Amino acid sequence: LFRRKWIYVVAVFFLVGLWGQSITVPIESITIENPSSTTVDLNASQEVSASVQPDGATIASLQFCSSDESILKFEQESINGNHVTGKITPVSEGTAKIYITTSDGSITTKEITIKVVDLARIETAKKEAEEKEERNNRKYN
Repeated sequence: LFRRKWIYVVAVFFLVGLWGQSITVPIESITIENPSSTTVDLNASQEVSASVQPDGATIASLQFCSSDESILKFEQESINGNHVTGKITPVSEGTAKIYITTSDGSITTKEITIKVVDLARIETAKKEAEEKEERNNRKYN
């Protein structure tokens, strides 16, 4: 009789132990939902978000990285359900990629190519060119 009770006690502890453990749900697919543009102003950060399938997948296994952190950096901000959001922070003008993959390598890398431009510099150069053309037109008219 004592042996049977001991087996039941061990079985109960074993089942409670299994129940208390978290279950890892592997990511089957990654969908990049935005950035809203693949061209980013040097002076403004932009949000990027991705979702994973299936619902309940373990997002903590996602890894993000920039191909060139001298051009842009990525910071993960939040995980909500099957969505992860982050921020692209431009550092200098140029083109770089943000890569998203699973830490176990089970998903082929997804990527976003981002071009960083200094819109203020471009706008200033455009105004200077228009003013120069206007001065030249007045000079010859």
